[in-house]
Amino acid sequence: MPATYAIGQVLPNGARVTTDEVTTAPDGSTVEHIVAHYPNGAWDEETIFTPGPGTPEANRQMTHQRVRDGLIDHATYLADPATTFEALVAQVEALTRQVNRLARIVLNEHDTTAGT
Repeated sequence: MPATYAIGQVLPNGARVTTDEVTTAPDGSTVEHIVAHYPNGAWDEETIFTPGPGTPEANRQMTHQRVRDGLIDHATYLADPATTFEALVAQVEALTRQVNRLARIVLNEHDTTAGT
């Protein structure tokens, strides 16, 4: 994964990034450690962990995001007064996948995202 920040980048809070180290693990996960200095001499640091693709943590994050996205899809579907048969069939398929996502979250089973 490419770095989120760059040396010299000015952050929204006015601090300037002075150190940005990215370490990649064998599973593809990354840890980015950033140090930024403010004009007044104060400094701050942050560590960002990004799980590797296909890891249980990445699958968990993807599953949670898909559930959140599903809430928007439901609102859109329910707001449409002219639902067609095709839209109804698509909604049943979407609901089945969303139930699978919720089951994985409840059971804490994030070894895969198949069926979600």
